[in-house]
Amino acid sequence: MGMGPSIANTLRRAVHGLVFNVRGAVGTIILLMVLGEAAASAQTFTNSSLNGKYFFVQLLVTVNATTGVPTTVTNVGGAITFNGGGSFTYAGSLGTNAAAAASANGSGFYSVSADGSVNFTNPIRTDLSVNGRLSADQEVILGSTTEDAKDVTGDLFVAIKAPLGGMSNDSVKGAYFGSTMALPNGAIQSLSSSLLSFAANGSGQFSSVSVTGHEADQFDTNVVQTPSITTYSIQTDGTGTANFGPAASSSLLNGGKSIFVSADGNYILGFSTGAGARDIFLATRSFSSSASNSSLSGRYWIAELDYDDSQHNLSSASGAFSAFGNQSNLLSERLNGAFSFSSAYYDAINANSLGQFGPLAESGLVNMALGAPVSSGGKNSMPDAMVGAQIDLPGFKTTYYGVFFAVQAPSFSGSPGSVFLYPNGVVNNATFAPSPNAIAPGDIVSLFGSGLSLATDQPTAVPLPTNDKGVSVMVNGIAAPLFYISPSQIVAEIPVQLAGSGSATVQVINNGQQSNVATVPLAPGDPGIFMWADSTEAYHAAVLHANGTLVTSSNPATRGETVEVFATGLGALSPAVATNTVNPSSPAAVSTDKFVNILFDGESAAGIPFAGGAPTFIGLNQINAVVPIDATTGAYVPIQIESSSGYSDVANIPIQ
Repeated sequence: MGMGPSIANTLRRAVHGLVFNVRGAVGTIILLMVLGEAAASAQTFTNSSLNGKYFFVQLLVTVNATTGVPTTVTNVGGAITFNGGGSFTYAGSLGTNAAAAASANGSGFYSVSADGSVNFTNPIRTDLSVNGRLSADQEVILGSTTEDAKDVTGDLFVAIKAPLGGMSNDSVKGAYFGSTMALPNGAIQSLSSSLLSFAANGSGQFSSVSVTGHEADQFDTNVVQTPSITTYSIQTDGTGTANFGPAASSSLLNGGKSIFVSADGNYILGFSTGAGARDIFLATRSFSSSASNSSLSGRYWIAELDYDDSQHNLSSASGAFSAFGNQSNLLSERLNGAFSFSSAYYDAINANSLGQFGPLAESGLVNMALGAPVSSGGKNSMPDAMVGAQIDLPGFKTTYYGVFFAVQAPSFSGSPGSVFLYPNGVVNNATFAPSPNAIAPGDIVSLFGSGLSLATDQPTAVPLPTNDKGVSVMVNGIAAPLFYISPSQIVAEIPVQLAGSGSATVQVINNGQQSNVATVPLAPGDPGIFMWADSTEAYHAAVLHANGTLVTSSNPATRGETVEVFATGLGALSPAVATNTVNPSSPAAVSTDKFVNILFDGESAAGIPFAGGAPTFIGLNQINAVVPIDATTGAYVPIQIESSSGYSDVANIPIQ
């Protein structure tokens, strides 16, 4: 496989912070990445954190598993009340396909994890569960159905804390942004999604309404519309109605909607109840008139519902992203069908809080807005939310429809003198993909927290220690091998004995003092490409030529060449490799996942001669991939691992 001391030495010299020990231990990537920006306290979440009455809306779509065409489309809205102990009741109105909405009520169960994740009974489909998230201020819940595989169903659920009273038209005042998705009569013929802006005058009138979006029966072409009749009425309890004019087949936003408003007026949720009116409406007060690219910074929960009309492909997702305030984001989601996805995302924020958010930059695109301002010192210091839609530039055609919504996620820090493991701080060491990204048996992971160790150390002997200077990491009760320890970060191998488990409990013991327990999803695989940074790029892939030299801008890959991509998280190997054991050289251990592939700017490798354990290394994976003969060329060609467990993050390599 070409792995040996020369490669280790090459990578040691070339990869910033990525230290490979020639005797087989892989060290750590140490990046200045903060998992808990704006940390508040060591408090973690429990079922009691979710208590009281919320208003909610939900749009759910089930498609034919063979054709991908929707068979059932349902929307619901109303009040949902959590008892603080794991159960809830709801009452509202529910409509399916062409029928008018009718009264509906029900009950279910919920469970809140320490990091603010919430799993709860799906109000529309009680045989399913919503993979939800509770905002940092506990004012918003969002989520989608991702983990059930009974059929092909996707949805989007959003809830806001219900006011205690005292609401009126004056509660809705100022500039707002929103998004909509509609499937009239439960059919895709009039499928639409849109992004809108409007102003509320506090007296029941919307003005300056502008809607940008597209509709399937209007040739998928994005247009800008300006509804002329737009009013609203808010009751004292925060419920109300909005009127966007008479229904019209070519109108992206029309008709009456039932709406719900948060106590501070920052959020408006809505849905239609008329015959065949299956939709969802999400809006948030504008963040600022002086926003910038640095405004989007911190950690956010995100959920979305999408449909590709050309491919008849439905997807819903629930996850998180870390925004770094420099147009770079790291996104991690669970998709319907229990599939993982992680990727670098791009953002661009205009002064009016509108902008774009997606995997690639598109000049002039506006598909999202920042909202729900958090005030500090009399100024809007940060956005609490983001609302967006799957749209394109006016005049452009796109068959991809959908809406997404994001809110600030909780952040954590430990108390002085304590051993504190961030509830969201156990991540793939190659990607640092945030929760809910799973980890896998044999994976190299980083643990982030405070007080994790009294010393900094990187062991060199193989096998690696499971106790280093009094520090150990227990994973489902098994001591994990340690690559690196420090007060704020530990790098360890996930024991392969965990194969078949659905989750992992992780705890750090620092010289007899135990941390809290973090529970992390466990999957058969968790692929991630190691990366390195220099002054030009933060996402260089750790890729070697067959001669052992690093692929760089001055030494690029070429079409038709076989390159070696280094990763972790491929999962089970054959022959099996035990925990804390170097990968064999002859025969080399190959991945049991036959679907491992490398995508070069979305194009499959021309061949994968090898995918498995990098010989002589612990936990390190190697994928030999043949660069397609017609591969995209350039200084920053994105590559990604595709496997049966999901897609890895995106890293870049130069190809000539």
